[in-house]
Amino acid sequence: MASDALDVDGTEASARGLNQALSCRVSKQQCTALALSVTDPSARVGALVGRAARLANDVLQPNLTGATIVSLEPSVTEAEGDAREALGQARKNAAERAEHQKTMDAEARSIAAATVACGSDEGACSARCAKGEAPMCFALAVRLRSANPSKLDDARTTMAKACGMRLLHACAEVAGLDDQIRSVDETNRAWIDLRASGDDLAKAAYQQELALGTAESLPGQMALQRTAVYVRVIVDERYCPAKAVFLARASVTEFEQRAAEHCAADPPTNDGITGVTVPLTEACKAAFAVACP
Repeated sequence: MASDALDVDGTEASARGLNQALSCRVSKQQCTALALSVTDPSARVGALVGRAARLANDVLQPNLTGATIVSLEPSVTEAEGDAREALGQARKNAAERAEHQKTMDAEARSIAAATVACGSDEGACSARCAKGEAPMCFALAVRLRSANPSKLDDARTTMAKACGMRLLHACAEVAGLDDQIRSVDETNRAWIDLRASGDDLAKAAYQQELALGTAESLPGQMALQRTAVYVRVIVDERYCPAKAVFLARASVTEFEQRAAEHCAADPPTNDGITGVTVPLTEACKAAFAVACP
């Protein structure tokens, strides 16, 4: 009966519960309490089977414990009770999993139909989601997530709405969207730091270029030395560390794309020799092209 319970449940959780019960090395009372305290339905099956096995072992090998046949009768009764409870729980678990899978299959069919409908008319899809059609909300959320650029916040809100309507597929997706949003937030923060250090590097390199024009004089030579040191400090202590942090969260392609867009649309600026503000487009490109170890 006990082995039947494990076969009926057939999950890794029940196997773990069994192993934990069999490997318990504290007192019999403590092991019993631990086995009976397991709340996960599948793990409890394994824990009950394991407890029944330990009780059965006491009965089969009384010489190891010094117990008499009469004193072992309660153990026999308990072992049989644990085995019956384990089998009953296993059957209940299997029935619940079958019902869950039936629901998931039905949802998958409705989501597939909604995906086709949303592909041909996103406006109607949004309207039907607003009216409370959970599969339409799921399909719309997927489209929002896949948009270029992604609309992750809107996708998360829409998917959560579908989850609130008890669409199991949607509930399974919400955590993944939360992870994506966190990842994007971390990437954006890393880019802000990298962009600031890159802009400062571009400005320092521009000042170095200006100093080259006065390098024939002693003050000019000193200014050139100072700017050269400053450029090196920015590269070593700010730019390269910030780039490493960004690339730990994003690809080289994304870095290159962000850098190119930044230098083209919003480059750093500095005052030129005449006092006129100069966009440092080329210096920006050069700064973000600096190689780091």
